[in-house]
Amino acid sequence: MSQAKDTLLRLFALLRLIPTEPQRIATPTLLDKLRDRGFSVTLRSVQRDLNRLSTPFSLQCVDSEIPFRWSFTPDAPLKLEDMDASTALALYLSESHLNTVLPQTVLNQLAPQFRRARNFLGKLGHNGLADWARRVRAIPNGKTLLPAAVNTVAISYLLASVDGYGILRQFALHRIQQIRILDEPSVLHDIFDVDDYIDSGIFSQRENNLSVELVVDVHPQIAVLLSETPLRHEQTLSDIPSHTWKRLRAQVPLDRETLWWIFGLNDNIRVYGPQVWVDEISDRLNSMQNLYTSTDRDMSCRIAVENYG
Repeated sequence: MSQAKDTLLRLFALLRLIPTEPQRIATPTLLDKLRDRGFSVTLRSVQRDLNRLSTPFSLQCVDSEIPFRWSFTPDAPLKLEDMDASTALALYLSESHLNTVLPQTVLNQLAPQFRRARNFLGKLGHNGLADWARRVRAIPNGKTLLPAAVNTVAISYLLASVDGYGILRQFALHRIQQIRILDEPSVLHDIFDVDDYIDSGIFSQRENNLSVELVVDVHPQIAVLLSETPLRHEQTLSDIPSHTWKRLRAQVPLDRETLWWIFGLNDNIRVYGPQVWVDEISDRLNSMQNLYTSTDRDMSCRIAVENYG
């Protein structure tokens, strides 16, 4: 390797080892890390490199203590510091989740960072954060379905009005096959706020904009789960006399998502309110009973006929 190329690689390696303020790294530590990476350098050469790089790369030196300590300023124009363990772990654990929520173009740009994170953790050996990545997994609480097959170029939804109407509609961009650009200016919704739009319950199939008091008895295991991951911040879990179950009270939106959550608990929950959900649950249970009863009756008749024949 030529001397000029070796020097350039050493300078890049040096810059990647320097953290951003308030973190700092001592000059002898930089020397040891460079030698670990195969560079044949002296403490004097490292000091000379740091002084040469300090102005163009906004490096700062704390010379009030020996040995000197170096860092990037918070507003440094270019930061080449190596990935730290916390950042690598965060990227590693978030990759599988982000693959389903970010556009493919963004994922393509993040791919090198994800790869760096995996490689970084893989080289740490017996390190607490590396062990966390190897041993810890996050799994969803409940049944998850496979994502729909969509065009990877666009997986977002557009909120817009059509033909001059003021009502906003949701358009799945991955289902739009053709577009035509018009010369007319678009009409903007000046008072529109996307967070307010989501909070209105438009995506959660609310039956109205009112909150209701959910009053239920839950199985002890469900009570433990709800104490760790509450349904709402203001929920309460209280003892039931002479019973191991718990009484849950919480103000919740009158939406289908909460009702589906209740149905998913099966016989681990007993609902007392709101009454509209009690009635619907009762109707559903009757329908299911009739469905399975009629199915068993029809099957018995069919078997009897076959046997007679």
